[in-house]
Amino acid sequence: YIKKLNEHSDTINSCVFSSDSKLIASSSYDKTVKIWDVSSGKLFRNLEGHTAPVTFCIFSPDNKLIVSTSYDRTIKIWEVSSGILLKNITEIDNNISSLIYSSDGKYIIIGDIKGVIKIFDICYEKVKTIKSHFKEITSLNSISDGNFLITGSYDKTIKIWEISTGKLIKTLGDYYCMISSISFSPDKKYISITHENAVSFCSYKQEKDKFDITNHVTFYNLPDNNWFTVMEENKNFVCSEGAKEYFYFNDNLAIYPISDFPELEKK
Repeated sequence: YIKKLNEHSDTINSCVFSSDSKLIASSSYDKTVKIWDVSSGKLFRNLEGHTAPVTFCIFSPDNKLIVSTSYDRTIKIWEVSSGILLKNITEIDNNISSLIYSSDGKYIIIGDIKGVIKIFDICYEKVKTIKSHFKEITSLNSISDGNFLITGSYDKTIKIWEISTGKLIKTLGDYYCMISSISFSPDKKYISITHENAVSFCSYKQEKDKFDITNHVTFYNLPDNNWFTVMEENKNFVCSEGAKEYFYFNDNLAIYPISDFPELEKK
């Protein structure tokens, strides 16, 4: 390793760089957020105030603020330069499972374990609550200069929302596995979607409020070192021999657990 930063006294839950790569922030079960100077490796700020383990921390787009969430069901906004606590948001009903700043810096957005999104307008201190998914929200991404939000969930769906109104724009479903995370390529042309034991690579296009996400290839990791890869464009798949013990593939590449078809189970 290049540098070892070891001021935390308990498990670290998240670690993020500032956008200029000059600082690192980390959150921990020791109930603190620590900010580090990258070049020296020295502790720059120690932020104390949470009464339970700190689950997430993020920098604002301009790197002037740090936002932290905790099992104490609060969101705290800190000034990076001074370490002063600026705001303490308490309108939290459930444990938070994901946290982002909108890319335009206007909103703090959280997803929780009950499938609820809360959008906090920083300037006007307004809160918008959306019952968005049936299960835990695992991924939040701000897209299109902060105008839209894409969410993923354990309910096996991906949804796109208009942030300012909370309006649902599009739902993408029929994923076999739960959605674990969604990541964009730097040029915003491609998306990787991680599922339970699988990764999908998709193309992404947007024209105003019209969105198109096209799946190109999905790689599934199965028990006993078995695997299969589905290629959507040419309707073909490649798999290890043992994969056929776990799944049934129909002509349209729909994938079902083999346990759903007892007559196909290997004797």
